[in-house]
Amino acid sequence: MLKEAFLQNVFPCFPWTKKLSVHLQPDLDFLAPEYLLANKNLVTSAADVFSLGVLICWICSGGKRLIDAKNNIDTYRVICGQVI
Repeated sequence: MLKEAFLQNVFPCFPWTKKLSVHLQPDLDFLAPEYLLANKNLVTSAADVFSLGVLICWICSGGKRLIDAKNNIDTYRVICGQVI
C-alpha cells in the first residue's frame, strides 16, 4: 500500500545536463539531489518539499544560499554529498 502511494506521487522531469546553457535549466542551488540521479527522469513530490525548504532557508537568511554551487554540477554534487 505504501509503495502504491509512493508511485502515485511520481512525476516526469527533465534531467539537468551540461549540454544546455544554465539559463535554460533550473537553478541548481534550489534543485533536489534526486534530479541528478543517473538515467532517472522521474521525481517524487519530495523534490518539491526539498526545494521549498531550501527556498525558506534562503529567505530567512537574507539571501544566503544553503547550497551555493554557482550552477556548477560538480560543485553541487560535492556539497550535496556533505549535506546528505
